[in-house]
Amino acid sequence: SSQFYRMNGGQESSAESHGVWLNLSSESGKFSQMYAGYIDGATNGIDSDLDSEYINDAPTVLASVIESKEFVIQGRTLPFSSSDVVRLLFKTDVAGDYKITIDHVNGLFSGSQDVFLKDNLMGITHNLKESAYSFSTETGSFDSRFEIVYNTTALSTENPAITSDKVIVYQNDNSISIASATATIKAITVFDMQGRKIYSKEDVNASDAVITGLTAKNQPLIITIQTVNGTVSKKIIF
Repeated sequence: SSQFYRMNGGQESSAESHGVWLNLSSESGKFSQMYAGYIDGATNGIDSDLDSEYINDAPTVLASVIESKEFVIQGRTLPFSSSDVVRLLFKTDVAGDYKITIDHVNGLFSGSQDVFLKDNLMGITHNLKESAYSFSTETGSFDSRFEIVYNTTALSTENPAITSDKVIVYQNDNSISIASATATIKAITVFDMQGRKIYSKEDVNASDAVITGLTAKNQPLIITIQTVNGTVSKKIIF
């Protein structure tokens, strides 16, 4: 396929390319777009005439990672291999719900080749050619949560011990949302910094939960989440 695309220096060029344009968006209006494609003359390293580096011009971004640097346009080497993996970076200053969608594709991706988004936090591999992927997040920078892959492998059936990086806690308007990536939540307890219990809920029996009824006072709270695989505590300002 021959496709015009804008290069790093701003000029347009025509070359063989097989690529995917991804959009990141939220209901609050956050938006970012990135491109990863297999282009004649590209390498899997940094190509100054093809790749376009993220210049930190927006606090919310979806980008790819090359040699620990962040790129909103990445050219990769031909020929395409379905075993290739494109590492992504996601960062935001606003916690909440987001979605990643395919804006458009070209080349072989216009055919039967699938494009999967792998969420390493939640243990989900989702086919973006079938539908958008929705997820929840805390604020921060995450360079190991998401990857683009082109085929799927068998999912693990193990139940590892729960760790704090497998549980997301964030404020959503006047409530607190909790999502556990790998284990069912059994119970939730909230303490203030004086150690006083101000909220508790038993028999949650779900992978996510919402805490309501607390009065936001811009104070630190400790949220203890008991799952079937163990207990973790998270700190949040609410």
